[in-house]
Order: sequence, then structure tokens, then C-alpha cells
Amino acid sequence: MFGRTVTHAAVLLAVGCGASTLRRSAGAPDGGPDAGVDAGPDLDGGDAGADAGSGVDGGTCRLFVDAGSPFGMDVMVSDPASPSFAPTIAAGQDTAIVAFHELTDGGDTQIAYSVIVDGCVGPLSVVPESLRGPKLPQAAATSNGFTLVYEATQGALTVVRRVDLGLDGSVLEPPTTLTTAGASGEEPHVAAAGDDLAFAWTDGQAFFFARSGPSETLAAFPRIALGSDGTTFIGYCDGSGGDESGWDALLLIRPPGGAFAAPVDLSNDPGLFDDGLALAVEPTGVVDIAWVAQDSQDVNDADVVHVSRDATGMVSAPIAYASQGSQAWLPAVVPGPLVIWTLGSAPWGPLYLAGGSLSLSPVLPAATAEMPALALDSVGGRHLVFQVPGTVEQIHYARGP
Repeated sequence: MFGRTVTHAAVLLAVGCGASTLRRSAGAPDGGPDAGVDAGPDLDGGDAGADAGSGVDGGTCRLFVDAGSPFGMDVMVSDPASPSFAPTIAAGQDTAIVAFHELTDGGDTQIAYSVIVDGCVGPLSVVPESLRGPKLPQAAATSNGFTLVYEATQGALTVVRRVDLGLDGSVLEPPTTLTTAGASGEEPHVAAAGDDLAFAWTDGQAFFFARSGPSETLAAFPRIALGSDGTTFIGYCDGSGGDESGWDALLLIRPPGGAFAAPVDLSNDPGLFDDGLALAVEPTGVVDIAWVAQDSQDVNDADVVHVSRDATGMVSAPIAYASQGSQAWLPAVVPGPLVIWTLGSAPWGPLYLAGGSLSLSPVLPAATAEMPALALDSVGGRHLVFQVPGTVEQIHYARGP
């Protein structure tokens, strides 16, 4: 009932193999003023049909947000002719990147991305990847640009690849492989603190972790965050038995230059299912963690719950957000904490947002979304990206205050 992210992504890849006409260069956005992405109605209440790349507020290309709204109107960032999946987003001071994988004419996949400057959606570019089938990207913002990690196919292996991009989206160096020769890797994630990077992935049986050096073995399906002091946090869901019914939400912690301590059980709910964990680190060192937990009162439902780990190492008890009354899917979390997810009997549905209180707020009520990703820039601005289901799946972006 509650499929893992990687299983769901595999299902998505099996549908909608439509034609794609590439209108982009490989890793070389032109940075021009007109991105060619139609924002629909003017987001500050002016003339309808303003082009997001032409400067909806008189030249800065900013996507406006009404006072009191968590996000402004969403705009399509993917190619309308190309089925697009699994969006990720990362944000710096005034620049964000949206990346996703899309199907090509031949039914293969490629990593497409757009750099967003001050709310202006830039043109689409493609990672110049020599391996087949790049998919499932994850992004992190560094001091000087962005780093993407993703899966690709090399012979009979699935490997983890990395590419570094400049602030303008230019490819700084060709993609490189993080997994060791002859080894497989899946579900990569990346976190950044300034120019310090941490990577985590799985081969289905063990975790692997890297910090600008050879990988070291841990155990599967990691989510990663990096504190400003270099402390690494890896969250995952796992448990005893051969199925998902006994999975718990767990946290691994590694100080700079040290070793990982024993995992901390965050959920403490024996016999109930936990999945879809996400985490973020506050500037104070507090770790915000959210995941989907099976409802103990109605095991057919699942709720998003959250805990926090303070700077002294104390972990709060799990608390569910206001009664959700349905199945929750794949939360995303940023410092605040601010958590966003979808509700419904299927992985796609309406988006809901929760902040410091336990109440829920609907987001973009006209949108049907799945796989949301959320980022905060260095001045607290919100950036949201999500997948829109349909005959040709698309990626939409929205900017918050």
C-alpha cells in the first residue's frame, strides 16, 4: 500500500513514452532575459499572459506572491512535449536550480535543469552525460553553484554520477562516477554546507557515504543533511523481516572526521510502517525530521509526523500534524521546520503545508501534484517544485515569500 520512492519511480518510468524535441544545449544556458516559459496570468495582479522571462515586475522576472500566501502561482518548467519525472530543487542566495529526468525520443532518459535567478525561470539545459539512462537527480547548492547526483547505467550496473554546475548552470567539469569500479549504486542524495559536500547512496544492502574521498560502507535508502559544523546526518527507514511492515525511522550521526554512532530509533512504533523520511538542519544545529507513519488507530491510513533533535542530542517524541484522515505521501522538509506533502489514496493529490504549528494549510489548491521538493534560499525565500501527473507528466515550479 505504501510503496517506497524507488518503486514508485520505476512505475512512473514505465508510462507515457511520448516524443521529445530537444530545444536546448547541453549544460550551456544562454542566460538571456527571455526564458520562453509562460507564467500564465501576471502574478502581481497585472496583465494576464505575462512571460516569466520578460520581467513580470518591470525587469527582474520575479514571480510575485500575494501577501499571506505560502507560494505564488506555479509555472511549468519542463518541456510540454517530454514526459518529465522526479523533480529536485536547491537554492542559494538569489539563485535556485530545478532538475528532473525526462524521456527522450528513443525512450531513454536524460537530466534536464533550469536555473532560476530572482524568480526568473531560465531556459532548459541538459547534463552532457555519456552513460545511458540518467535519472532520479538530487541537487544541493554550494557557495559557487550547484551539485547534482543521479543514477545512470554503465553496462549491467546502475552507478551514481556527480556533476558540478556554476551559478549560471554551466557545467564546470564533465560528470564523474562516485561508486567504485564494478559496484552498483542507487537512490543517491547530496547535502552541502558552503563548499563542503556529503553524499549517500545504497546498493540495496548497504549504505555508502562519501565526503570528497573514497566511499565508506554503512546500510539502505538514505536521506542526508549536513550541519554547518560538518556533522553528517543520515536518515532512513529499515527494520527486521523481509517486508516493509516493521520499518522504523532511524537516524545516523557522524561528527567531522569521526565515525557513525549506532542508529537512533526516531519512531519507536513496533509493528507499524514508517517510510518517506526527509530531514534538514537548522543554522542552530537542530535537525528537523519528518516521515510517513502508519496510523496506529487506522492502519489503512498514514500520517506525516515530525521530530526534532536539538543541538545537545535530545530527540523529541514523534507528533503527527493535524488529523490528515487519508494516506500521506513523500514529505519534503526545510528548516523552520516547514513540511510539504500530498494527501490522497494515490501518490498524487492536493499539496498541504505545515509550519511551526500542527495545523495544515492547502497549497496551490488547483494543482494535482506528486513528489514535491522544497528548498529555502539564504534569505529564507521558498522554492517549490513538483511533478504533475498526466498523459505527458510535467514539472512545475512555484516561488514563495
